[in-house]
Amino acid sequence: MKPMGCNKGRDDILHALIDLGPMSARELSATLGRSLGYTNACLRGLMHRPKKIHVSDWVHDAEGSRRYLRAVYTAGPGAHAARPAPAQHPPGSAVKLAKFQASSIFRAAAKP
Repeated sequence: MKPMGCNKGRDDILHALIDLGPMSARELSATLGRSLGYTNACLRGLMHRPKKIHVSDWVHDAEGSRRYLRAVYTAGPGAHAARPAPAQHPPGSAVKLAKFQASSIFRAAAKP
């Protein structure tokens, strides 16, 4: 039995990027009806072997209450966009964290 590869998936992804424009891996997987893991494997193949796509931008995407930094892929060879620096926490968050840690019942019980 022949192992399942990404050849058809790579072609589908490349045509989607050419026809529909730049998209993230999650958008591509939803558009093509494939799993995210399969889509990511195909994207890696398209980025490295014969370089047919590149990362054109980075966007912040919210999933639930957490924000993720996601790559936006564009068809064609080119230089990858630089990954932005991690977001800094607001100045008051360190104070809130210190108060929360100090008021924890587990910390109070561990003190001699």
